[in-house]
Amino acid sequence: MTDALSPADPLTEDQFIGLVRILRTADGGDWSEAALRRRAASVPGGWVRAAGGALGADVPRLILNPDDGGEGGGADGDGPAGAAPLPTLLELAGRALDEPPGTVGGGPTGPFARWRDRGTTLHLTPTRLELRRTDDLERDEWTAFEWGPSDPSRLPYTWLVCEAGPGAGERVPDYLPAARPAADLAEAEEALAGLLRALCAQLPQFGEEAAVVVCTAKEPTWFVQFVADARGRLHAEASGTPGPAWHPVEGRAGLHFHDWVRPDAEQSREAAALMVDALRRLGVRRPDELRIRCWTQAGNHLRLAGLGLLPD
Repeated sequence: MTDALSPADPLTEDQFIGLVRILRTADGGDWSEAALRRRAASVPGGWVRAAGGALGADVPRLILNPDDGGEGGGADGDGPAGAAPLPTLLELAGRALDEPPGTVGGGPTGPFARWRDRGTTLHLTPTRLELRRTDDLERDEWTAFEWGPSDPSRLPYTWLVCEAGPGAGERVPDYLPAARPAADLAEAEEALAGLLRALCAQLPQFGEEAAVVVCTAKEPTWFVQFVADARGRLHAEASGTPGPAWHPVEGRAGLHFHDWVRPDAEQSREAAALMVDALRRLGVRRPDELRIRCWTQAGNHLRLAGLGLLPD
């Protein structure tokens, strides 16, 4: 990092790595606004700003190494005017911190990755890099989840993948919030549409694949299940007789499927409507009659925090 650079200039990969390291180690113990402003001012180049109890920097354009495709790096390779895609930022941040993020997630506000310990959390989005006190961040999120799923736009995320295994430790939260239960099947359908869109658009950026089963509490063999894969495709299956839009699974009596390729918002609403209709045909009348099970292909914990359905 040099004093000659300004936040309007693109960064090299090494400079971005340096910025990540500076922010991750910027906890000075005093989180007053005055102390945060002093710490921000001590970073050369004016990259880091203090606001809202956080130290942050807008994610700049990157000059990628020649082996990575040259300058620029928008999602469609649109040259120096575009931001680097999230997978590139994740790889560079992981290199800076010598570890992958403990949690990744997404929702209406877009995908993110986090490096957490009990003191601070570094939060990375495609446009922002920010350090906050962990207690403050998680307290704010618990409060925000009181709104969902009736207003998903207020939720900080609708899905979250947490590292599994004994090595996770304080890299993942001990407790996670969830939206209140859906009031009716119409609200559950709206929440499901947003979740499907977020999973199919955002999971591929992390190379993850999610599987979800929504079954009836009374009879677990009555279900709708779906997979959102690492290429953004959606494959759904339903038991019983879900309706004419579904196709029979060969060799599996009473099981039907439907596929979508990288569903947009309209197709996600269509998929949610078909799934909820299939559940209605199984006799479901209220969301509290349903239970969910979910996991990722990599074996990490998947939390569908904005769906408003109870876990199995």
